[in-house]
Amino acid sequence: MIEWLRVAGYFILFQYLIGHIFLSFLWKNRTSNILMHIPLAWIIGNALSIPLLYILAFYNKLDIINPITGTIIFVLALVVAGTASTYNKKGVRVSVRQLLLLGAIIIFFLPLIRDSLYSFLIEWDAVAMWFIKAKAFFVAPGMWDNVLYQSKAFLYTERSYPIGGPLLIATYYRLIGFANDQTVQVYFLFFYLNSVVLALGFLYERIKSLSLLSILFIVLSFFITPLFIRFSHNGYMDMAMANSIASVVVLAIYQYEDKASHTRLYLIPMLLIAGSGALIKNEGLPFLVLTVIVGWGISLYKKKAALAITTSSIVLIYPLIAKLLWEYYKRNAQIHFYLTTLLPGADIRARISLIVGQYLDTLQYTSTQSVVVILSFFLLLFLTTALVYKKQYSALLPQVFIVGQLGAYTYMYLITALPLNIQLPSSFDRLVLRLLPALFIVLVYQGEKVIKIFSNKQLL
Repeated sequence: MIEWLRVAGYFILFQYLIGHIFLSFLWKNRTSNILMHIPLAWIIGNALSIPLLYILAFYNKLDIINPITGTIIFVLALVVAGTASTYNKKGVRVSVRQLLLLGAIIIFFLPLIRDSLYSFLIEWDAVAMWFIKAKAFFVAPGMWDNVLYQSKAFLYTERSYPIGGPLLIATYYRLIGFANDQTVQVYFLFFYLNSVVLALGFLYERIKSLSLLSILFIVLSFFITPLFIRFSHNGYMDMAMANSIASVVVLAIYQYEDKASHTRLYLIPMLLIAGSGALIKNEGLPFLVLTVIVGWGISLYKKKAALAITTSSIVLIYPLIAKLLWEYYKRNAQIHFYLTTLLPGADIRARISLIVGQYLDTLQYTSTQSVVVILSFFLLLFLTTALVYKKQYSALLPQVFIVGQLGAYTYMYLITALPLNIQLPSSFDRLVLRLLPALFIVLVYQGEKVIKIFSNKQLL
């Protein structure tokens, strides 16, 4: 058991290391605080790993992942990470206050970390969709010799789904030499934990007048709802998507506010993260399109479009190659997308009423989302009203990601042939989950703007 945990720890640390290497070279002249650097390094590490796993799976080369190669690559990453730290001229800013916040979060979530290591995998989608695919990629060297994808006996697994999550799980299986559903859950818990740290770091960075206890109270009150705890490590991929969306929103804010107009420094990781999101969940594809529009739009606004768009497009090729290989394989294996289009003549108006009703129900009944969703919605309305009244329209920019994703989900509900009375209740909790960390970032960002308006007595 100790050996499995050690490997899981190395696997998690590896993602931090390669993310740190990437940021150290990209942001060599930028100082970042450790509470922001850690979660961004995590999500970027995964964003770099997932397309590579797709490529290995396409060429049936997953067998090269084993304890020996894993150890060699980890040691190399450790050495390069140390070198990268010296290359970064300004480095990562660390203070006692930041370390206290980070330590408090680790101590607070120790019971949840322990639970993720020993809890059983009981969620249907986790067992029947994600982890069964991971086992298929553990047994097979890739896509082409994969029984699950070549046979017609596994249609219930929704084989058209992206395989980023299963490939990460299969990598861990290969590193320890067998399938272990318990300890691998701690890996996915880190998408949740890093979302918490990202929110903590952003709040700490934006509203400096808050005490440490106030910061902890605000963040934990938002992130320890039943919805977060349930999906934090139950084998679903939704928390990974939520972490990706929140990270992109933070980077978009940095890109817009950068006075030196070094937009490519933020646009590159934005597109890399959003691109890997399209390799994790189907919902990641419209999010990638939205990120490209917003990111390139900011670059055009700052008149630094040529270099930023060119360099980010080159980086975007990396996850797009993985996506195209997967689409080619699905076409060759005759794997069709499970969401067939709506039949002609269907009553769209009736569907709209059901969808809007579900949205409104979320703001009336706490259920698993808890009262946090309701309070956040009304706080967002207040902040938006204040910003519009003072014509601070630029502060509304991060809302584009949330509104855009809601629009994409609404469109999906309108065209799907699945019964809405079944699909809406079963999927809406996860829709909310994917947007909540990003919503927290938006509330903090807009809250900071409104606080400045109040402090300058500009509201009236």
